[in-house]
Amino acid sequence: MDRIEIKGVKYPVLICWAAIAEFCESKGLKDLSAIGDLSTMSAKDIQVMMFWCLFFGAIAEKESFPYTQEDLGLAIGPVEVTAFVGAFARQMKSLIPDSEFKLENPTKKKNRSFFGCFRG
Repeated sequence: MDRIEIKGVKYPVLICWAAIAEFCESKGLKDLSAIGDLSTMSAKDIQVMMFWCLFFGAIAEKESFPYTQEDLGLAIGPVEVTAFVGAFARQMKSLIPDSEFKLENPTKKKNRSFFGCFRG
């Protein structure tokens, strides 16, 4: 499992259905097509997705995660977000191996949404 260092502590990152569901619920999303395309997400959206992936990563590894969504926003910067984007890309690629998601540039504009088939 990928880990991201925040304030000197490494936390596990897990891209899982629970994280996706919580993200969608918190954002009021019904169309899952944008989830796999980070280039369509706002900075706040990425922060919220990051929170839920770290939260459920900690649960899966039976570790604690001391941050709220707001606290996480204060604790992270571009280095941590870049690490998350890399972890997101690797895990999504392994979950959906035939996808067009490019690990080398996960924010490049291109239609590579993993959930396009769920458009409502």
